[in-house]
Formats: sequence, C-alpha cells, structure tokens
Amino acid sequence: MDDNSSTAEHPREATPSSVTTRKRPATDGFRRGKRGKYTSVACDECKKRKLKCIPVDDSSCQRCIDGGLVCMYAHGSSQAKEKNDSNQQLQVLSDEVTQLRQQMSDLAGAMTLVRDLKDRPRSTRLDPSPAQDGTTIVPSPASSSQREGIPKEPQFVGPTRSAFGFIIGERSLTRMGIPTYETLPASGAQSPTSQSRELDVDPQDYWHHCTAQEITRLLTVFQEEVESVYPFINIGDQASRSEEILRAIRSTEPGGQRIHDISDLEVSQKDIDIVKVAMATAIVLETHGKKEISTMIVQSVENNVSMISRPEVDLKEVQLITMLSIYYFHCDEELLAWRTIGVAAREALEMGLHRKRSLLDNFHDLESRRLATRVFWCVYVLDRRWSFGTSLSFALVDRDIDPELPEPDEEFSYLKCMVGYGRVCSKLWDAIPPFGSHSQLIPEDTVISLDLSTQAWLQSIPPDLQLRHPRLGLAPRSQPRIIHRLRALLYLRGNHTRIFIYRHHLLSASSIAANLRSAWLVVDIAQDSIQVLVHLNSTTDIYSRQQNAFNYFLLSALAIIFLAPKIVG
Repeated sequence: MDDNSSTAEHPREATPSSVTTRKRPATDGFRRGKRGKYTSVACDECKKRKLKCIPVDDSSCQRCIDGGLVCMYAHGSSQAKEKNDSNQQLQVLSDEVTQLRQQMSDLAGAMTLVRDLKDRPRSTRLDPSPAQDGTTIVPSPASSSQREGIPKEPQFVGPTRSAFGFIIGERSLTRMGIPTYETLPASGAQSPTSQSRELDVDPQDYWHHCTAQEITRLLTVFQEEVESVYPFINIGDQASRSEEILRAIRSTEPGGQRIHDISDLEVSQKDIDIVKVAMATAIVLETHGKKEISTMIVQSVENNVSMISRPEVDLKEVQLITMLSIYYFHCDEELLAWRTIGVAAREALEMGLHRKRSLLDNFHDLESRRLATRVFWCVYVLDRRWSFGTSLSFALVDRDIDPELPEPDEEFSYLKCMVGYGRVCSKLWDAIPPFGSHSQLIPEDTVISLDLSTQAWLQSIPPDLQLRHPRLGLAPRSQPRIIHRLRALLYLRGNHTRIFIYRHHLLSASSIAANLRSAWLVVDIAQDSIQVLVHLNSTTDIYSRQQNAFNYFLLSALAIIFLAPKIVG
C-alpha cells in the first residue's frame, strides 16, 4: 500500500527499467532512424510544422517554394546573413593576401627590368643618316674625365623622393623580422649597358673627326627624344646650319676660349653652345649615361654660361640653361638639374615671361611670342618635375604667374596637358606634410579634392594622347614611337600623382587599419604602373632610351610595393 501510494505521488520518478518496458519493441530487421537535428536557421513555417528547413536563398526555403507558402525568417536569418557576410569578408581578405603574395612574387620580374637593361645593346638610331665613314663617333666610357665631387642628391630624404618609401618600408620589414637587402638607388639612375661597335676617339680630337652629318644625326636624336616632350626650342634651325656651326667650332681658339668674331659664319656663340649641349644630351641618351666626350663638350659650355654678372639675359640664354638642366638630369645629376632650372626660372622672371603685358611688349611678332610662351611653360613644368624628384622647393610660384598669361597652342597638346599637370603638382606639394613633420597624414577632404583634380586632369587629356592600356589589350603593336612615349608619360604621371595622394595610408599600421581600402588602392595603382613599364620595356626601346625618366616612376611604384607587406603583417 505504501508502495502504491508512493508511486501515485511521484509519477515522473519512474525507473529507467519501467520506462523501457513501456517502449514499443523494435520490429525484427528494422530499426527506426534517428531524427535529424533542426537547422539552426529555419523559417517560421518550418518551425511551426517542426520540419527541417532547406534554405534556397536569404528569403525562402525549398519546402515553402514547393508548397506555395509565404516564407518568412525571424531574427535568426539576420544572424546567418551576418555570419555569411563575415565569411565572405574573410574570404576576400584571404584572396587579397594571396594576391599580394603573388604581387610580391611578380615583383621579381619588375626588379629585373632595370637589370635587363644592363645586357641590352644600344638602341637602334632614330635617324639612320651616318657620318661620312658610316660610323658613329661616340667614345667608350672613361671615368678619368668624370668630374669629382658632383652632388647628385640633397643631404636629406624628403617625402617626395623615391627613397622615402624604401626607408620606411625597410624599417617596417626590420620590425617584422624580415631581412632586408641592398637598397635600390635613391634616384632614377641609368643602368649601365654594353655598347655596340663604336669608334673610340680622343675627346681632344672629337671635333676634328666629327662631321656635319653626325651633328645633324645627333640633333635629330635630341629633337625626337627631348624636343618632342619639351618644345622650348626648334633645334631644326641649328641642324640646317650644321656645316657652318662645325666650322665655327673648329675655329675656336685652343683652351676653349670664346669666338670673338663669327659674324662671317652667321652663327652666334649661343647657337654653338646650344648645338653642343644638344649633341651631348643625344650622346648620353644613346649610350645610356655620361661619357668622356659628353662631359668635355658640356664643360666648354658651362664656362660660357656661368657668368652671374652678365648685363642682361635673352631668350636663347633661358633656352640654353634649360637644355643644360635636361642634360644633367639624363646624366643622373638631378640636384644639378634642379639648381640649373632654378636659374632658368629666375631669368624667365627677369625677362617678364610670366606676365602677358611684358610678353606682348618684348615679343612683337606672333611666332617669337609663341616660342617665348613655350619656353616659360617648359621651365615651369621642369621646375615641378625636378622639385618633386629632389624634395626641394619650386623656383616658380603659381601666384606670381599672370592668370591671363597665354598657354601653349593646341599644336603642342602634350605641353598644354603638362601645364595642367603642373598646377595639380602645386596643390599636391602644398598638401604633403613637410620634411620632419610628426605626421605624414593628409586630411581626408584634401585627399578627395586632390584625387578629383587628378581624375579631372586625366580626363582632359586629348584622345590621341590617351594610353592604350596593355591590360585591356588595347595597345596596338605598331604606333608612332613619339606618340607612344607621350601617352605612357602622361598615364604614368597620373598614377604617380595618385600614389602620392594615397601613400600616407601605408606609412604605419594604424593608418592602414584606419583605411584598408585606400591602402589597397595605392598598391593597385603602383602595380598598374609597373605593368605599364614592363610592357613598355618588353615591346619598345622607349624605356631603354630614357631610363632616368622612366626609372623615376618605377622606383616610386616599387617603394609602394615595398610598403605593402605591412598590410599582411
């Protein structure tokens, strides 16, 4: 009785054996399968019917679709969506890391671009017109005549120099425990190359062996390599008088003294000096570096233009000094190039080339006025270029330039584009924190404004100067060499500006975390520049002929890739 009452009072405290005896015995040969777990995320209808929900997408499941029912998810679906989004983000990051590793692997190919130039023979001449004996008179390299102690770069590494990114990247790699190797050159140095068969000539005998045909040929090289980019001179005028100029040079007294009376030859001393510097520049471009003869030729000119106390300057003086600046640049003497273009800029200001009124007063005919306008704007563009390369200030300030000053004619569309680019560079220069600044960050609103200005400038480039990008398969196999170079230069300058705008996002781990998208953007831009340069080098001789000009963009892009491991780290 007590047992029965105890059982009645606690019916749920049955023993396991009693529960087991109440279960239906399994039929022989058949065992009931274990019921599957409910899915962690189920629609309201499947939950109500206690059925397994089979989601098809974020808003419906298979059972509701088959039954024609309205499929609705409760809060759990949003959790699943968040989880799915999180998984997708992880996958994207994983893909980006893989992509970066691939980029770093491909970087070896870009790094060999300059090294490949070592073994490349000298490019085919632009003008096949030979000298009288059919041999180009260019000497083998000789270091004995190279000037000692020439300053090549400033004594500090400013934020616009390529070395700036390498230094920061090297420090980051060191902190990450990654060994560093020999640093790339801080400037766009020429890569030494082997030379083709050339006639070795003693520099003192150069003008004795030189011919008028050789002068014309070298001036043609200068015209196609330099004047096509910076049309501050019409070197064809001098080329048409190569016979007279050669006689004038040969009649120079020993010791490099100036010619006092060459009126019978109808050439001026400045004409002779202009021809000399143009020839020396062409020799440097053809042989990929300064040579004994080019040094000898330019030294005779430097003695003539180094007089600070001359009574007045004229347009040819500005042209000559601008030409010297370009020569120094191609000799990898960018600091001298910056100094020299500063002299040309101040002489241009002295002549009033920056004011419309003085331009009209001093140059009466249209052709001379157009030339003076081009001279000024070429000096303006080169002033910006050398300043960014050295991280030293401009000589020409935008606010000092007459806003009504005429710009280059449509005939010189590349120079016209470069004037607009120079103005963008002025804005960028003001936005970049100065050397030694505690923070290198650029305010976000300034970044947006600068990028919009750069994009607007890129859109303003005429269609015939727009690059046919190799990535899109639009680069024709045959296109005019000069046009191809101008297209590449404009495109690379646009990328280069955007690299400066966004580079600060890579300079520290905190800046990367603050804006990962912009950090990846600048890496993509750098990768794009490298791709264009590699394609240019592999399909043309444009890169090898002007290594300093294109190495500048390559080193800038490589510096960004060098900073990129911090994204992974």
